[in-house]
Amino acid sequence: MAPIQRGHTAVLNTLPGAVAVTTGVFVVSAVMAMFNALGGIVAPLPLLYYYSRMGRMRGIAVFVLSALLATIAMNVLGLRMPFIYFVLYGIAGPILSEILRKNYSIEKTIGVSSLVVIASGVAVLAAYSITQGTNPWHFLEVSIHQMVQKKIELYNTLDIAPEQMEVLRTHAGEIAGVLIGILPALTLVGTVLFMWVNTIAGKWLFEMLGMWYPDFGNLSRWRMSDKIVWVLIATGGALLLPVTVVRIVGLNAFFLMVFFYLLQGLAVVGFFFQVKRVPRMLQIIGYVIIFAQQFLLLIVAALGLIDVWADFRKVNKTV
Repeated sequence: MAPIQRGHTAVLNTLPGAVAVTTGVFVVSAVMAMFNALGGIVAPLPLLYYYSRMGRMRGIAVFVLSALLATIAMNVLGLRMPFIYFVLYGIAGPILSEILRKNYSIEKTIGVSSLVVIASGVAVLAAYSITQGTNPWHFLEVSIHQMVQKKIELYNTLDIAPEQMEVLRTHAGEIAGVLIGILPALTLVGTVLFMWVNTIAGKWLFEMLGMWYPDFGNLSRWRMSDKIVWVLIATGGALLLPVTVVRIVGLNAFFLMVFFYLLQGLAVVGFFFQVKRVPRMLQIIGYVIIFAQQFLLLIVAALGLIDVWADFRKVNKTV
């Protein structure tokens, strides 16, 4: 794809333009996230671009001003969201920009950036919870219970049978309890997915704009060691044991393993996109459809697992 001419983006590359674009993406992402957990997954992308293009000081200014304006905009719309929400959403952009400058491998880029984002998020949440007069863990528990209740209220506005709504209300506490139990896996999976999507989307965006980006090679050929499948089997076996602690640990580990095979499945999908020479825009639409439908994510994860034996891309084929 040919780079976009600079004159076409001159206005957007000014400080006011950058703040306007980033604020708009923040607001749209926040609204979309109310209906789908993955709705705001590319929220840090504008900050990744502007932080890389404008430098640290101006990039931070765009971050802070956009988070502040997005908070005000959401309150005006009657959708109250605290300033910290947009800080947590956008902080991945500057962090990823700093990591990309190190020119690491794709695994190290996503791994390091994910750990830094998690550490930053824990620090921000801890500081915020202390200002609210509560300890961080209690703050997280209350937040998860409130999130479940808000989701149920949102579903109530949709065309859902009253019997199903009653089941959701009755088991709201149990649902929240399960989410709290798998919070470690949810945090790691969510962050890695967050960084993976923005790393790939950033590559497309920077190439389109003619900017430097690390060369991660052909990511459609990426795969894990075949021996990892035994870890998946072991974690699945742990779920069958009658010891609560072991089952909770096993559930977290199993969730992580399914996620890793989802990434491998997405690499397989990307491989077939390349083989069939699918246009970039259609590829983007395809990935959006996959992430919008949970059952498609399960199918792609299964595809990644089957690839261990089927070797769809002939990665293990001897040349």
